[in-house]
Amino acid sequence: MKAIKNFIGYLLEYPNCNARQLPVDHRRFYTLKNRILEKYGTKDREDLQHVVKRCFQCGGTGKYHGKTCWRCKEGIYQQFYCVLSRYWLGKHMFHVPGIKEQRRPNIRYVKFIKGIIRHEPREEKAAIRAFYLLTFLFDKKLFFESISEKIRRSSPVRFIKSIRSRIRSLFAKNRLDDFKERDIPF
Repeated sequence: MKAIKNFIGYLLEYPNCNARQLPVDHRRFYTLKNRILEKYGTKDREDLQHVVKRCFQCGGTGKYHGKTCWRCKEGIYQQFYCVLSRYWLGKHMFHVPGIKEQRRPNIRYVKFIKGIIRHEPREEKAAIRAFYLLTFLFDKKLFFESISEKIRRSSPVRFIKSIRSRIRSLFAKNRLDDFKERDIPF
């Protein structure tokens, strides 16, 4: 069971780092991630995150053309605290965000995180493959919705050309020396 949890954690890490590039809305992926962590993950302790979003209108100064910024008043557009539940899935650690609060909550936390957590992006194709595998294993409805959306987005001509080029590469001269050009069926 330990090896399976580690494998699931490994798979979950890829789409978690590239959630915005997945074929579905990132919020649907995070819902799936939270369900997997609740079921298979081991809840550890909690971390506290403090997010301060600077105003883009005034550049975080609070002044816009010499007057008080109409959007933020102080240079900060939004500020909140969020309790992050820490989960372990095998050797991999994940956070599940709780409710956003305006005031600092009075809790015991392991780590104080300033700002938004940025993950090192992984290879996009690997993240999408891991996403498809996770949805196939844990959410068949989301799997078929994302696959059908991918098929809908690609034109039949493009789909046939991609298959044709893959078949051609199998019969390429540098791969199989004993085939001649006239033996290739295309």
